[in-house]
Amino acid sequence: MEKAYKFRFYPTKTQIKILNSTFGCVRYVYNHFLDLKQKL
Repeated sequence: MEKAYKFRFYPTKTQIKILNSTFGCVRYVYNHFLDLKQKL
């Protein structure tokens, strides 16, 4: 039997800015290494 937990997150405006910046960096790094993998 698998358990699942759901959490709600209500970030402040400052936290939203930080999250957007972080996700932007993660997206860039992911795409960079995906491109390298596809070129192999």
